[in-house]
Amino acid sequence: MHRTLKAETTRPAAGSLAAQQRRFTSFARSSTRAAARGARTRDPGHVLRAVAAAHAGPLAAARVPDRFEVRYVSANGGIRWNSRWVNVSTVCIGEYVGLEEIDDGIWNVVLWAAAARPTERAPHAD
Repeated sequence: MHRTLKAETTRPAAGSLAAQQRRFTSFARSSTRAAARGARTRDPGHVLRAVAAAHAGPLAAARVPDRFEVRYVSANGGIRWNSRWVNVSTVCIGEYVGLEEIDDGIWNVVLWAAAARPTERAPHAD
């Protein structure tokens, strides 16, 4: 907005202070009218509320491949793994994560975007 204001009102400069003030006043009026036109259009929240209403309801359980070990992330951000406590992330609190062994002793952690525990097992694809 400031770049536009400067470009439209000061380049080139008006011949007098009164003429320069008229340019500023004209710019301010046109900007105010444009803002008022924009305010009459639908706000983005209206669209988002419509989308949320169309997708309301519980999420379906995720299909988990057999190669994953599923663990629940506790209130402190960790899981139990081989009788030991392993910190995952506080971001995942209350969610289920899947652990996939990608190499000998190296595990990949996956967070599913499902609200319920992933219970349904997908066929193993090898």
